[in-house]
Amino acid sequence: MSKIHLTPGRSVTGDSNIRHPQGDILNVRGFYDQNSHVMPENLTEISKVLVGDEESSWVEYVPPCYDGSHPVPLVISCHGGGQSGWGQAYATSWMNVADREGFIVVFPDAKTNKAWQVAGHRGGSVEIDPNTRDIQLMLRLIEEMAGKYNIDQGRVFMQGMSMGDLMTMQFARAFGEKLAGAACAAGPTAIEGLFTEDEALRPYSVPVPVFQSRGEHDAMAVSGGYDGKATRYDINRADLQYWCTINGCEKAPQFRIDGKNNYLYFKGSKADVIYRDVKKRGHGQTFDDADVVWRQFFSGLARRDGQIVQTETEEKAEGDAHAVLLAEGCTHLVRNNQIVSLKDGVPYNEQDVFEMPEIPTAPGAEPPKFPKLEFDPCLYAPVTFLEVFGATVDFREETALIHTADGHEIEVSAGNVGCVIDNYIHSMERQAEYKKGMLYVPVKWFAANVFGRFVTEHDGAVYISDHYGEMTNDMAKLIKEFLK
Repeated sequence: MSKIHLTPGRSVTGDSNIRHPQGDILNVRGFYDQNSHVMPENLTEISKVLVGDEESSWVEYVPPCYDGSHPVPLVISCHGGGQSGWGQAYATSWMNVADREGFIVVFPDAKTNKAWQVAGHRGGSVEIDPNTRDIQLMLRLIEEMAGKYNIDQGRVFMQGMSMGDLMTMQFARAFGEKLAGAACAAGPTAIEGLFTEDEALRPYSVPVPVFQSRGEHDAMAVSGGYDGKATRYDINRADLQYWCTINGCEKAPQFRIDGKNNYLYFKGSKADVIYRDVKKRGHGQTFDDADVVWRQFFSGLARRDGQIVQTETEEKAEGDAHAVLLAEGCTHLVRNNQIVSLKDGVPYNEQDVFEMPEIPTAPGAEPPKFPKLEFDPCLYAPVTFLEVFGATVDFREETALIHTADGHEIEVSAGNVGCVIDNYIHSMERQAEYKKGMLYVPVKWFAANVFGRFVTEHDGAVYISDHYGEMTNDMAKLIKEFLK
């Protein structure tokens, strides 16, 4: 395994479809939210007739460590609409990962107006035609690379961004047997392209391991669904459901929030699916997306004799063993990567809004104006929930006595914002509440202040772990869906 080195350069803006002078780092902010890096000198532009009588073009990268002595994987990475192979090469870290791992990567160009021919785009037919020029280009490109280099044809992968996402998923459905895995970013296929109006799956060839990357603030909806009301979340969810169904995935995933990366890991009887949602990202792919896909997914995949073979990946693709998840209105929680029933009550979310009463003033004087105070929402859970942290809870009438695993004693009583910890008074985030025969306590306050955990919360969903993380909008919705 070779070391990765990032070459220093000059950050510039400009056309991502052409090669810039050596040393430029092209950064795109606008329609696409993407970063770049200095292009290696051995990145080669190729033109050749592969389909029909027209030339096809692509950018080809062979790492310095390649010597042809043994078969190596091939990655085909497809650009977004309006871009080119150069643009995709600039925007990803595939070449850096290729340097480390020794595989070959190709960035093909869409022939027609820099846009891939994809089913269902801009109101076209939703049925995939395997004979379209671009699908045939991918087939011929795999053959071309296998004839030119020592390619492990059981380890051919495809990845794409935006319209390249659509192209990748279209090829995976048409000729999935050619791929050991597929990854996509920022371009979910329209619901109409995946499901019929009566919710039947549209055609596919074989199960394919799929890695889906999304951005929290990506507002590029592909279509509104059959009723015209589908949101970006609905489209993302449909794409996830489609591949989970094909791959025989278990209903419930494992969860992980690591920094700004929010993951769902679905184990399938035929192939796995990974969903990654990135906090505060727009339309595009993060610069590390290629490396995340490789080390968590492609590094452990192969297709041998037509069957997917899953071996150990460089980074384990699994949920957070230390995480506890719960959400308002949900009867289940996650603990030790397992979804289990939440006993003694259902969490609820409460938000206080406080307006200052009008203060008497002298005749003719303007009364002072005070802003309305809106306190952060607070998720409450039954006090017995604290047992997930190894505590014991003795609940009697409207008071609970809690003993933590490390020897602390805590007393909480209904209506009190104060609690007693080792015979000292502490003020909680909100007062304890007594409802339907159970004492409820503020989840975030106890997790952070008593048990020393990191908490990220959004829209009534809470993720508690031993490390920093930020929950995305879609992750909050997904947590509620799976815990209801």
